[in-house]
Amino acid sequence: FLGSFRESSSALVRLGYGERVVRAVVEYCHTDRVKFFEDIVSEASLARDIVGVAAAADFFNLEQLGVMAKKVARESIKKQPPLACAILDESMKYGEGVTELSKAAIQEIGNNPQAALMSDGPKECGVLALRSEALGKIIVEVDSTSEISETVKFLAIKKWAERVGKAKAGSSGPMHDSTNKHTDVTKLVEGICLSSIRPSVLLSDGLESGLVSKEQVFDILMGHTLQAEKAGWIFDRNKPCWMSSGDLEYTCSSESHSTEILNCPEMRTGVSTWSIEIVTYCNWVWVGVASRLHPLSASKWLGGQKGGWVYGANGAACHATGIDNGPYNEVHPTYNSGDVIKLTLDLTGAGELIGRVNKGDPVLLFDNMKSDFEKDCVPSF
Repeated sequence: FLGSFRESSSALVRLGYGERVVRAVVEYCHTDRVKFFEDIVSEASLARDIVGVAAAADFFNLEQLGVMAKKVARESIKKQPPLACAILDESMKYGEGVTELSKAAIQEIGNNPQAALMSDGPKECGVLALRSEALGKIIVEVDSTSEISETVKFLAIKKWAERVGKAKAGSSGPMHDSTNKHTDVTKLVEGICLSSIRPSVLLSDGLESGLVSKEQVFDILMGHTLQAEKAGWIFDRNKPCWMSSGDLEYTCSSESHSTEILNCPEMRTGVSTWSIEIVTYCNWVWVGVASRLHPLSASKWLGGQKGGWVYGANGAACHATGIDNGPYNEVHPTYNSGDVIKLTLDLTGAGELIGRVNKGDPVLLFDNMKSDFEKDCVPSF
């Protein structure tokens, strides 16, 4: 900008805003609108400029422009959670004038951490859009009352640190704090409660990344083991395992229906509860119980068999349908990869199977299960 300015004796004034931000302010002053606000925000640079417009509006006392910019920013966060990181990072540059956007971004990251931090699109969004100060703000301010976990925080730091490593090796990238980026990773990890990270993540990502030492992992796992023993976990007896693998994890490679049985004591009376974690699946997955009093085919869908009661990822509960597909009455909560399904078989009365997805409400899947047996038969599952 050339000309005479009261703020400076020089003919050249540096405003501290990018070209698109300045254009937006000028356009608004002439037309009361900003054209690029009407576009779909799909990249980090555009999201950052929207924050810049909000900050400029605050500086120049253009109240309505600030309202418009903040509305577009909040809507963008809801439509594209990874943009929350870019908006948080940019908001921290400008300070009090855009505190509202910083809080909105933090809230979205807390409510939807996996999508906001770990998603691969849009370009240069998610955790890769953050400077160390912004990532540290997430580690400290997004607490356990949100949906974020220490495991997600750790994996986000790992992904961020990998970009730091590439930048150190000479790769190009949007690391804004290039002079200090290598010294902050350790401090970020120190802000996490490592003992709250899933042990499998510590053993894989933790050791692989070098962010956690072998000594730290050993101490944490030893603590978990002692706590489990104190809580009543019995180590000197046979544990349930899948019959085909003899392990706690079952992998299905069949392209057709198959039924896998958990090798565990028979359930004849009382109440039995167990949990199954769905690591990943292709099209369909069902969990449930099978009666030992009915012939069971491992090559057929359990829900179609007389001795099977199953709960599907699609929210359907099926028993003895007589066919290999359906019919499905999808009225219960659905579940997906990463979810933990808790099943409770109550044989104290007529026989009930209750399901629960993660920390959701228990739902009655089947009742009066004992009616399928002969009067003199004692059902066992």
